Amino acid sequence: MRATSLPLACALLLTPLACKPSADESVAPETAEAPAPEAAPVSPEGNWLGSLALPNNTGLDWILSVQPPEDAPEGPAIAQLWIPQQAVTGVSLGEPVPVPDQPGSYTVSWPQVNATWTLVPGEGPSCTFTQNGQALDCEVAAMSDEAFTEATALRRPQNPEGTPPYVVEELRFENPDAPGVTLAGTLTIPEGPGPHPAVVLLSGSGLQDRDETIFSHKPFWILADHLTRNGVAVLRYDDRGFGESTGDPKLASMEDFASDGWAAVSTLAARPEIDPKRIGLIGHSEGGVTGPLIAATHPKKIAFLVLLAGSGVRGDALLEAQAKLIFASQGMPAAKIEEQVAQSRAVHEVILATAGEDQATLEAKLRELLREQFSALPEGERPTDIDAAIDTQLEVLASPWYVHFIRWDPTKSLEKIKVPVLALNGELDLQVPPDQNIPAIEAALEHNRKLEVVRFPGLNHLFQPAETGAISEYAQIETTIAPEVLETITTWLTKVAKLDKPSKG
Repeated sequence: MRATSLPLACALLLTPLACKPSADESVAPETAEAPAPEAAPVSPEGNWLGSLALPNNTGLDWILSVQPPEDAPEGPAIAQLWIPQQAVTGVSLGEPVPVPDQPGSYTVSWPQVNATWTLVPGEGPSCTFTQNGQALDCEVAAMSDEAFTEATALRRPQNPEGTPPYVVEELRFENPDAPGVTLAGTLTIPEGPGPHPAVVLLSGSGLQDRDETIFSHKPFWILADHLTRNGVAVLRYDDRGFGESTGDPKLASMEDFASDGWAAVSTLAARPEIDPKRIGLIGHSEGGVTGPLIAATHPKKIAFLVLLAGSGVRGDALLEAQAKLIFASQGMPAAKIEEQVAQSRAVHEVILATAGEDQATLEAKLRELLREQFSALPEGERPTDIDAAIDTQLEVLASPWYVHFIRWDPTKSLEKIKVPVLALNGELDLQVPPDQNIPAIEAALEHNRKLEVVRFPGLNHLFQPAETGAISEYAQIETTIAPEVLETITTWLTKVAKLDKPSKG
């Protein structure tokens, strides 16, 4: 991190004012009294550690680094944001913008979530924060380069190093069922003549790159490396509209993302190095829902399924259980949790009740409900612009993906699955709780004698060794995937995909 080029107290940013001399500097006597010059506005450049007071009586820590980019050290400073508790790492917020008529104040904004910080640097720095028109109490302090490096440094010892002992091929393939969608991915192929068994990796919810990167963890890269060293070809790809893949994800439902996964399977099946009769799917989180959907739609083309924290209940039920556990892990009082869950449940009831109706009807009913909910909030929590807040909420709540997710019952696909299935969950998973989802998966696959279920004590949603399973722990844990999970998958694949005895790696 580049050090500040001028002392903060003397940095000249808005006006060409000289530094005001400090009290211990000698100053020549004036022959006539004159007004003392105002201090120059202080630059926002540096590292800043702050905290927001959330309505649920908990705090949310954030870090801002305002520095010129390393590749343009003489250029303007750019703000980058870290929020460890919310898996936000190094999000670029652009250049700080001086506030008109408020010398020394600067704003940085995150348009995607309608959030704005106003930072007033100096010896006693201060800040304000608003999101969707709602203000939250904000505190900030300067942070040394050393403290910043320690707080944001992320060791990832499982990331592969060196030249791998297998073929790595970057490729692009089209989804013939979705014009304009071209998916970019990485195919890793074991040594030897083949044809090899293969898997497609299916990512969780939210736009993900081919490595399913989160907090600098790259679980799909590590999984692909492990499997390929043990004789399984692996295709992983950037989600539609993310990374190097094209297409508009805002228009896509879960079924559309499943069709992208099927395009990946078809791409593998056409390769001479791949055995088309031994192609399976490994899906994490939502990928554990799209995987069965693909297998149920193409039952003779998928040889096996691995569900990594896959859900077995409808989306509304999953999100309700998830919210209760996550809010509790953040210290939210029980009464507030029930209030938040009740509001979400009301939204989901509208989505469920409007199945079969057009988009305009859904949006109109959601808008009416959200207006009631926002208007009922206490004055300090109510957005100043309710219409803008509603529009922001509707971008998610009325999106094809969210609506399909809330209405979709995974058991519809699972009940049709006849191929071998391995279902894995961490006992500390707060996002796909095992006590809710494993029994549902087992019930849906009651007919399938080739089901194997493993629950790992002490592992979270990412299959990391954790203390509580809270999302805030993800970044601090150095392990990306517990080795016992990797070995469990490989040992199981040895049986169902007829691999040779797995080697170490």
